Amino acid sequence: MSEARTNHSEYHDPSNPPAFEIRLILSAPNTGWEYIARRQGEVIAASDGDAVIRSPARRLSLVLLKLSKSCPATVAAMANDFIGKVAAAALGDFDGVASFLGLSGGKSQGREYQPLNPLRSDHKPGSFTINRDSGAWSDFATNDKGGDLVALAAYVLGCRQIEAAERLADHLGIAKPDRQNQRQTNGGETNKGTLPSQPKNAPQAKPESLAVCLMPVPLNAPEPPAAHSRHGRPVGRWAYTDAAGAVCFYHDRYEPKGERKQFSPLTLWRLPDGRLQWQFKAAPAPRPLLGLPDLAIKSGAVVIVEGEKARDAAVLLFPENPVLTWQGGAQAVSKADWLPLAGREVWIWPDNDPAGSKAAGDLAAILNLTKTGPVKVFNLASFARRVIEADGPAALGDAEPMAEGDDAADLVARAWTAAHLALILALPEALQAVDIPAPAPAVKAEAAASEAPKTGRFQLDTKGVWLIETDRAPRWICSPLEPVAMIRDPKNYGWGLLVEFFDPDKTLHRVIVPMALFRGDGAEVAGLLLDQGLRIAPRAKPHLVEYLQTASPKERARITNRTGWHDAGPEGAVFVLPDGAIGPNAGKWIYESEAGPVHTFALRDTLPNWKAEVAALCVGNSRLVFAVSVAFASPLLHPTGSESGGFHFRSNSSDGKTTALRVAASVCGGAEFMQRWRATSNGLEALASAHCDAPLLLDELAQMEAREAGEACYMLANGSGKSRAGRTGGARDRASWRLLFLSCGEIGLSEHLGKSARPQEPGKSYASQKSQPMPARVWACLRNCTTTPAVANFPKPWTEPPGAITGRLFMPSLASLSNIKRPSPSWSVRPKRNLRLPVFRMLPTVKPGALLPVLPWWVRLASWQRNGGLLAGSLARQ
Repeated sequence: MSEARTNHSEYHDPSNPPAFEIRLILSAPNTGWEYIARRQGEVIAASDGDAVIRSPARRLSLVLLKLSKSCPATVAAMANDFIGKVAAAALGDFDGVASFLGLSGGKSQGREYQPLNPLRSDHKPGSFTINRDSGAWSDFATNDKGGDLVALAAYVLGCRQIEAAERLADHLGIAKPDRQNQRQTNGGETNKGTLPSQPKNAPQAKPESLAVCLMPVPLNAPEPPAAHSRHGRPVGRWAYTDAAGAVCFYHDRYEPKGERKQFSPLTLWRLPDGRLQWQFKAAPAPRPLLGLPDLAIKSGAVVIVEGEKARDAAVLLFPENPVLTWQGGAQAVSKADWLPLAGREVWIWPDNDPAGSKAAGDLAAILNLTKTGPVKVFNLASFARRVIEADGPAALGDAEPMAEGDDAADLVARAWTAAHLALILALPEALQAVDIPAPAPAVKAEAAASEAPKTGRFQLDTKGVWLIETDRAPRWICSPLEPVAMIRDPKNYGWGLLVEFFDPDKTLHRVIVPMALFRGDGAEVAGLLLDQGLRIAPRAKPHLVEYLQTASPKERARITNRTGWHDAGPEGAVFVLPDGAIGPNAGKWIYESEAGPVHTFALRDTLPNWKAEVAALCVGNSRLVFAVSVAFASPLLHPTGSESGGFHFRSNSSDGKTTALRVAASVCGGAEFMQRWRATSNGLEALASAHCDAPLLLDELAQMEAREAGEACYMLANGSGKSRAGRTGGARDRASWRLLFLSCGEIGLSEHLGKSARPQEPGKSYASQKSQPMPARVWACLRNCTTTPAVANFPKPWTEPPGAITGRLFMPSLASLSNIKRPSPSWSVRPKRNLRLPVFRMLPTVKPGALLPVLPWWVRLASWQRNGGLLAGSLARQ
């Protein structure tokens, strides 16, 4: 072969110091090999002036003779060329690499390939582009870019350049250099991606750490090896299975001549390149027990022995009991999964030696935490008997001491049977209860749990959440995500996790992640957070789920899907609003509705402005005073023990009906606070829950179907929705509320119900009277407004911008009182005895007594004279 010579030139990377790029040129043409050498410098090893290159297209190797000695940096530069070699090979299999990185399915425009970017919410190809010839890529939406496919892999996989090159090398079948020996020559590694930089002093990754143990073994797995490379064929092989009988791993026993016995677990692993390979190493904890299928078949006490050989013997001695063991011996008790034994009585048979006694004690402590039934240990002194070999029933003779280390297998070897063991079990001293210290009080246990040291597996900083492992570099999991509090509903069900994070627009999100979403693979958790703007690294979803599921924030909060009053314990009640709460422990209550956030409750401006622009104009107008009074009275239903109810303003067009509702809305919010009758019954249930202990203002009754109007009014006044079945067939909690609703329309409810072809039921007639009709000619006595258009437009300058502050000032006055005096019968209307029964029922329900006990508060807030509020009460009596 002809002698080769080298050229080297400076390669400038904007993010790294200059490095050498080697171009190998053969002095004699060698067709394709020369072209490959010219193109990329495919150096994979070099020593003593010789270099080995490989063709990515043909998978061939050749040796170049005696490189020129004029370039002393040649060998170091060639050792640093691994990344470039992988990048060139990746170009030769562009589509395969794109599929490996999860970028398949894109469109091609010329030599540019345009997939969707998996690291952000990308719905249309075009902004993320990759050049098929050079591998250069760029995302114009985020300004992320890189110069080759290795940088692209580092960006997508969330790892360093060298790690990305190694993972691509595994995929492409390229040999990897020993990074431990080339630590100094890898300093020129370029970092063309723009992922967040990793913490300093990051440990180096081992390629084998990327393999995954598969349990149970899939059906397409290769056959396990029949022999060990050193120990030969095993004398016994035990298959550890799950409860359904599917093999998880094997455990082999070897007895080489002249040596002590040896053991080796055999597990199946999926390598980074996707290949399945059996390896002689232990399965990761927690490991399944041997004999799990027997738990479902045999109902007796569970017998636990140490070792597979002892279990085989114990199965013969305990035909009616499930017999189990764990893999790893006395030192691996804590690495087994003991949860399947929850609720079962357990008998422990230890080996007859100090190590066996210690293992039995450790196991008993673990079983106590697993919440098993009674745990007992065999008294080994009871087994110091000799089997009497004779015809007839089984019998045991004089004492025969057990040797150190004896177990069930040794008894079977001495002719013990199940009948002999039954004789031992009949002795009162055969089984001894395990004395385990009682757990600490719950309060101390909870405090200890909150003070438990963190595992350190995850690290949160300003750049995101990192997975910390001892055998590889930290991995970026997602953008900064902080668990804030554990949440649950008022009945201590529906647990979840409250988390906070910023989306790409720097908007803060507070998201509740229900614990129910962690079942399965947790994909719903990632979907929930991705939808709100959290960035998650590809293939990091399992680690994200682990990070959230193992988080233990100290703070606790209650969650509710209903606004209004909630019991906060001995300290009193708390009033929950969509954006916060008022009262004791207000910070520990969160409103969360399936319908999404409710923004109708809002704040704007100051109380003096509301007094001047709205309250002052209501003086002397009974309808407006009454509308505002209903808004203030709604939060009083719970503390005064009053029922829900409603009123209906009925009048002609442009008489000011909607104006009265808009004025009432100014107490709690702006124009958005007022709702419409145009809704289904289910929609009204959601509205009522979102307006519990608050006024529900419904405009234009005629917009609802006549056949549904009566049912809707009855439902609102009754304070509860329909009963519905849950996912499992059981009854779900019914929606409930307390409220006063204020309606308006050009017709009354009774008249509207008359339009329906169905006969009017007594209950609906009662509902139509429980929502009391009232004349609504608002303009008749409105200050400074003498025409109908003036009335219809007067409050708009205040109510059209969102929000008011009046209701927020009223609520602390209520929350500060430990007990509001309930109205006495003297406050209520005394109906005439000749009224029909439905009217007699209706009048005490929506009683002015609910409005009057705290009239001084809202009269003072509105700067009204006291007779202004009494005017509203008088109107209610009418």
